[in-house]
Parts: sequence; structure tokens; C-alpha cells
Amino acid sequence: MSNYYEDQQISTPEIAVLAEDIVLPEITGNSTNPFYLYKDILGKFFLPIMTPMLDKNNIKETQKSSPSTKGHKGNLLIVESCKSTNYISLYIPKYILLNFVNKVPKGTEFIIASIGGSIEIEDMRIIGIYSLPIS
Repeated sequence: MSNYYEDQQISTPEIAVLAEDIVLPEITGNSTNPFYLYKDILGKFFLPIMTPMLDKNNIKETQKSSPSTKGHKGNLLIVESCKSTNYISLYIPKYILLNFVNKVPKGTEFIIASIGGSIEIEDMRIIGIYSLPIS
């Protein structure tokens, strides 16, 4: 018997929407090359395919306290607090950031793919730009 979560896959590339502006290093003068200034940057993203009913207008974070171990026998049960969010964090590769100047605007849609169809965040990668927000 398998578990529902383990059976889930992202079998095709999907869209991830940038949740907040990302400010890029300032390019001063014609002699400054962004190739040497920009680095991979961690951004916060909404994934409409995985969380279709969650609010995608504002970032929400909730700190959850660790659950009680009262009533459990022994000391092998290790519990910790956790953070619940409506976004995931992914790195935007430098080669994609080179398409932007000054900032990457909130609402920019990126194409993400996953290694082997996995839904684990560690296996997801941004592979391209889908669309830019209309300003």
C-alpha cells in the first residue's frame, strides 16, 4: 500500500509566481558587467499547481510551536517548532537574472521543473522565464 503524498509528481514543467520584488545589485556606468555582479538569488514563490486555493497576493508565515509530548513514554520522540508558509523558496539562477536590470518584479512568472517528477522542494529548479508582469 502506498501513501498519497509519495505518489504525487510534477510530471511536466509548471509555473511559479514571484511573491515579492527582488532588488538586484546596482550597475554603475558602462564598464560594470552584470555577469560579474549577479549571483544566484533565493526568491519566494507561489506555486498555483500545488496550492490553488491559497492566497497568492501576500506572503503569509505562521510559526507553530512544538507539539506536546505529554503522555508519550520514553524520550525518543523529538519534536520541534515549525514554520508554515504559503510560498516556497527557490534559487533564481544567474543566467536568468541577466535578463533583468535593477529588480525582478513581483508577479514575474518562471518555469520550474522537477528532477524525476518529484514534489520535493530540493528537487525543483527554475529553468526559464514564462512571462513578465504588466506594469
